[in-house]
Amino acid sequence: QMPTGSGKTRTTMEIICEYLNEHDLSVLWLANTEELIDQAFESFKEVWEYRGKKGMTSYNHMRMKKHTSFEGQAFHVNTLQGFNGKNGKILIEELLKGDSSIGLVIVDEAHISIAPTYRETITNLLSKQGKLIGLTATPGRSINRFEEDKIDNNQELSDFYYNKLFQIDTGDTPPIDFLRQRGILSNAKFYSIEGSYIDTCLTESEKRNMQNNKTIPAKILDQLSNDSRRNAIIIDKLVKILSAGKKVLFFATSVDHSKVVSSLVNLIGYPSAHVDGETGSSRVQIINKFKEGEIMLLSNFGVLTTGFDDPKIDVVFMARPTNSIVLYSQIIGRGL
Repeated sequence: QMPTGSGKTRTTMEIICEYLNEHDLSVLWLANTEELIDQAFESFKEVWEYRGKKGMTSYNHMRMKKHTSFEGQAFHVNTLQGFNGKNGKILIEELLKGDSSIGLVIVDEAHISIAPTYRETITNLLSKQGKLIGLTATPGRSINRFEEDKIDNNQELSDFYYNKLFQIDTGDTPPIDFLRQRGILSNAKFYSIEGSYIDTCLTESEKRNMQNNKTIPAKILDQLSNDSRRNAIIIDKLVKILSAGKKVLFFATSVDHSKVVSSLVNLIGYPSAHVDGETGSSRVQIINKFKEGEIMLLSNFGVLTTGFDDPKIDVVFMARPTNSIVLYSQIIGRGL
């Protein structure tokens, strides 16, 4: 467990390189988004160039168009979804056969591990005595310890990882302060802008449900997305930020809201783009353009909360309401 932005991927790559140098077995990196997989693949190649003591093949299964047979020791990356169905089972068999089968499995965003299908996949991949490491910024599925089922979830997650939690030893100093003092994490400044009042559009039972279940009703998201006064305040603030040459990652209230904000910013004259879960193959190109500075504002809904790293981001602009401290910390972590 390491705070967001402190270098979980890079630290783990050092462990992987050490493992591959000292053993003949292969390593598999698992995650649940394209961005996390591509990032891990590139990071491994970068670190192995300096730390590797032998030749090493690396496979990005998510980007492979045709079936390949695997010979010898290698570094593999794949999404957990990539092991679903018949082809996934065949791939697991392929990865586990021979003298250089999977000896170490890394799960990025470890809290996803105990979802039933993912858990089964990971367990199958460990069936030849493989070792397991999970990475997380928030070592629980929920921070609200007062809900019994959430406590069970956290215990289940802990049990799955043998109840062994490794953290940075920062002595008496809180980890965030420790990392800021060393210039590893940025000193975030928080600014709040005026929002909307939503009390009037919820019934008393809806308010109770919202508080008890920690979920935001869809009609609230619709109202916020279409609130022209709120949108005017958001656009006005974005224009001020962009006119100062700042690079912005924008978390919208909904998919439509993300598209509208991106289009308006473009019309005003600042290059921007939108991505969501349906963007498809162009998502990689859009994200690369943002990283390279061709796009000043990248607007999204529901896809860049984890695993998206661009150290040059100046501002994380959050227009998305959430009752989850885990999600909130993941979002602001994109700028740390």
